[in-house]
Amino acid sequence: IFKYFRSMKKIVFAFFTIAFLFSCKNKEEKKLPPPPIVVNEDTVPFYPYTNYLKLEIDSIINNKLPLFKTVTDSTNKPTTTKISVAEFKILTADFLEKDVSNPTYKKYFKETVFRDLTTKSIIMNYSNKNDTMAIKNVDVHLDGKDSRLIRVDMKTIFSKPDGVIVTENYAWTFGKEFQIFRYEESKNGKGNSSTQKITWHK
Repeated sequence: IFKYFRSMKKIVFAFFTIAFLFSCKNKEEKKLPPPPIVVNEDTVPFYPYTNYLKLEIDSIINNKLPLFKTVTDSTNKPTTTKISVAEFKILTADFLEKDVSNPTYKKYFKETVFRDLTTKSIIMNYSNKNDTMAIKNVDVHLDGKDSRLIRVDMKTIFSKPDGVIVTENYAWTFGKEFQIFRYEESKNGKGNSSTQKITWHK
């Protein structure tokens, strides 16, 4: 009989031990926080400004509009010449390649939208979160009334192999012109600047 009770005692002890451990496990599992919600920012579309640039470039070429380039260097003396379609394409390629909606670049940029009361326009700013990338900033200007694309501004900063730091500002005004401002600063602090303005006339 005593052997029977001792056996039963072991069984009951084992049963309560298992129940206790199971209860603790459930409590621990309930304390675990829910998995974090991951938001993929790359799914948010950026304004397709390069599509509009391509449309205007094609329109200018197809309509065979006269193309003029005005170059102003550090002496501030402008020189204007007529350029070919081939040169025009080379210059406009600098704008088209700076497409922050490209997956290669997009993950490094953040979009901020605000209204400029001075110019009565809506500005969509794309700022770079990666210091090693040349493209630093893109501003897309829309008309405050009809959201028509007015202008696109871009800024790049990069270093040449010889240590010269190059800053470039691009500005495309739709239906009118585009400009490329370039400033090079050497290690000794000396700098040179130049501006190219391309216009087309109907």
